Amino acid sequence: MLWVLYLGYSWLVIGFFLHALADLALIDRLQAVHAFTAGAIGTFTIGMMARVSLGHSGRRIEALPWMSAAFSLVFAAAFFRVLMPLLWPDFTDWFIIAAAVCWSLAFAIFGLRYSAILMRPRTDGRPG
Repeated sequence: MLWVLYLGYSWLVIGFFLHALADLALIDRLQAVHAFTAGAIGTFTIGMMARVSLGHSGRRIEALPWMSAAFSLVFAAAFFRVLMPLLWPDFTDWFIIAAAVCWSLAFAIFGLRYSAILMRPRTDGRPG
């Protein structure tokens, strides 16, 4: 479950690199913004929600089935939204649609996997 946070950090590095390229007027600054938001914040959000939900419900912090797919889909969504339009700008609209589908599937998987966990009492019997 820790590797997803490293993926999020990788988007910070990509975002700062793209920001530097935007400062040199080589690319649109919007790509750097999306690296920070869709990439870093999106990956950190789903990763932390998964970890914290398990820990606060008294469960072991290990990836549930399908969550690796959800984490990969968030990464793919950011990849489609940030990097693919830089390579093939003529297909930007299609890449945005692909990113939206990946993002939606990732958070749908999270919702399906974690809704039952979050609606039940803690497994260790402690309050909360």
